[in-house]
Amino acid sequence: MTKRKYKGPMTAQEHADILEADPEWCARRDERERKRQKRSDEIGENERPLVEALNAAGCHVTSVWDLVNRDKKDYDDVVPILGEHLERDYWPEILEGIARAMAVGVPAMPYRPIMIRMFCQKPLLKDNVRDGLAIAIDATTGPHNVWETIELLRDGSLGENRLFMLQGMRKSKDPFVRQAILDLRISHPELALEIGSISWVKKLDKEAKTDPPT
Repeated sequence: MTKRKYKGPMTAQEHADILEADPEWCARRDERERKRQKRSDEIGENERPLVEALNAAGCHVTSVWDLVNRDKKDYDDVVPILGEHLERDYWPEILEGIARAMAVGVPAMPYRPIMIRMFCQKPLLKDNVRDGLAIAIDATTGPHNVWETIELLRDGSLGENRLFMLQGMRKSKDPFVRQAILDLRISHPELALEIGSISWVKKLDKEAKTDPPT
C-alpha cells in the first residue's frame, strides 16, 4: 500500500485514493463484490416461484422483502400466498422475508400454528428466520391466545429470538399477563432487558424506587 507523508489528519478522500491505488485491496474488494452479486443472483433464482405467484395475484414485487413494512391494506390475497410458501424449501433470507411480511395480525391468524411449529422445530432454524417467525407470532397474539405466547416465552430452550414476541405485551392491561411477564424477567435473564423497556414495567420500577416496601 502507498505510504503518505504526514501532513496532518488524513481526509476520507485521501484514504480512498490510497486504497484505490493498492491492487491487492482492489482485488479483494472486487472478489467480495463478485461473491455478493453471485449470492444475490442465487437468492433471486430461489425466490422466483414466490415472486411469480405474488405477481400473478396482482401484487407486483421483485422480492418478498418488498412487502415488509409495506402498507398492509388490501392484504387478503397476499397472505394466503405467503402462507402457502412458508414451509417450502427456500433459503433462509427468503423464509425470513415471508415471515416478516406475515406480521399482519388477523389475516395471518390461520397460519399461526404453522409459524409456531416452525419456530419450535428441532434442530432450530437459522436465527434470522426465527426472528421473523417470532415477529409474526407476536403480531397474531391477542387476548384469546396470549397464554400460548407466554408459554413460548417461558421455554428457554427456544432461545433469545423469542424476545420478539414481547411487543404485544407492551399494551396489555391484564394483571395476570403482567405478572407473568414480571416473573419472566426474574426467571429468564435473557429477556430481562427487553421486559425492562416496557413502559408499564418501567412505571412499576419507578414506583418501587420511590415507595420502597416497609
